[in-house]
Amino acid sequence: MSKELSYRSIKEMLFLLDSSKKIYKNYLSNGHKFLYAKDLRSINEKIVNLINTQKFEKDEALKSDFQNLKKHLEEWIGAWDREKINKIPSDNDKFTFSGYRTYPKYLDKLLISHLENMTNRAS
Repeated sequence: MSKELSYRSIKEMLFLLDSSKKIYKNYLSNGHKFLYAKDLRSINEKIVNLINTQKFEKDEALKSDFQNLKKHLEEWIGAWDREKINKIPSDNDKFTFSGYRTYPKYLDKLLISHLENMTNRAS
């Protein structure tokens, strides 16, 4: 599929986004510890890599949403990296930072809707 994303790619993205949310909740509920921030950075980098390798930005219906997600994550990772260099934290240290755009919270629902449309067209 050149212009349209595969069902598998969207499912993988939904899995990574869900994993990111769970890790973020752990990060928040456990005192913003660096240990959880490291896990969150790792999953966010996987999301950016998936966007790049599966060409999510080529799907016209999702293009702007994935550009927003990619910008958010790239800014977030950049801010995370700068803060890590500045603080050199240990796993149990509090690790917070700012300087990035907000997460596009509606994206999960949009992807699920996109999957449903793909399924309906295949029926």
